[in-house]
Amino acid sequence: MELDVTAASTETWHSLASFFETYEPDCYCGWPRCQPREFVPGKSPNREAMRAIIDSGECPGLLAFLEGEVVGWCAVSPVERYPQYQVSEPQAWGLACLLVAGQARKRGVGGALIEAAVMHAESHGASCVYGPPPWWWPGTEELCERLVCALLKHGFEKVGAGARIPVLRKQLRPS
Repeated sequence: MELDVTAASTETWHSLASFFETYEPDCYCGWPRCQPREFVPGKSPNREAMRAIIDSGECPGLLAFLEGEVVGWCAVSPVERYPQYQVSEPQAWGLACLLVAGQARKRGVGGALIEAAVMHAESHGASCVYGPPPWWWPGTEELCERLVCALLKHGFEKVGAGARIPVLRKQLRPS
């Protein structure tokens, strides 16, 4: 199994857009970048916003390719890019979303994305990484439980209660 995780960029835009068109056409990971209760589902504005982020040179997340096909996405950036977080720690990052295609689940894709996201954040000066905002909803309780288990397995700790998932955090270096 050949698994490759790479940063979203202008070079990977078509793969990213294809992935979102297939799995989350209305989102394009716009929800964590909006103020609570302000997200409006709709492909066009969210797609354009993601394209603008990538065109600006910012890396909004990572893509996982399995045998050359994009099968996963992980949004990871400084928490100040995500109004859904209520975190004021310096250099805190957020792993705001993790999405793995159904056919790629239970094949190590989610874990590889989590590890790569933590490494990406750390290489850009992060002191810690938070899991998704506590009211994030991937669609089912089972997916929430699987995400929480995966994050705990990769060194995240529960640091608070949440509406849908607990507040999860991984310390990278002393604050």
